[in-house]
Amino acid sequence: FNGNDNDGGPTVTLEFAGNIGDSTSGIARTYVCANRDALIVSVLDSARSLANNKSATLTAVGTAGYRLLGVPSTGEQARGDLFHPDPVQIQCLKSLHQISCAAVAYLDSYGYSSFDANRPVNVIEECDVVVDACHVFNANVLPNAVGVLDTERKIVGALLEALWVLLIKLCLSLPASRRSGSGDSTALSAQHRSSVERAATPLFQALFRLCCTATGFRTAVDCQDTLD
Repeated sequence: FNGNDNDGGPTVTLEFAGNIGDSTSGIARTYVCANRDALIVSVLDSARSLANNKSATLTAVGTAGYRLLGVPSTGEQARGDLFHPDPVQIQCLKSLHQISCAAVAYLDSYGYSSFDANRPVNVIEECDVVVDACHVFNANVLPNAVGVLDTERKIVGALLEALWVLLIKLCLSLPASRRSGSGDSTALSAQHRSSVERAATPLFQALFRLCCTATGFRTAVDCQDTLD
């Protein structure tokens, strides 16, 4: 599901994702609904409680621009080597791991923006590339097909901790007006909160998928950042 506002009113798009070869995979339908939130909650509740569909998720973007080689199959996957590339889920996992760890390292090491050394670091701005990587990961790794990720236990554990650190930094970040000492502005604070929520949502969705694995669940329970 993903929703947007336009001149005709609030809209919600239902996208159907299936395995490779499924004729309904990728089909999307957009509806205008005055009470969009209630509709989304009703559909989610029906999918989970009546159809036991644990892959029904809510996102701010569609998967069409992020899905690689269609929605991957849940069948047995070959181990990546020269002649058998890693499954698409593992490729997305490794990519997100590299990008997230690089973002954490930069935020821990520098106080100026990576885009302009004359500006102070902006946590939301530095997390933009992580947000995009999370969209790719979420689009290609369905919650009911995360078992293949358990073959990369070290990466899953490290990625889960990196995402938690980024979420903490996002939640503790301050609006530009407060960083510059120009006083608090209600409008800027509301805009900052909206930007934090936009960045944090795909990170939480990626964490959910990681925690669906045995390794991710154990790491989440033992991770001190999670407990804090």
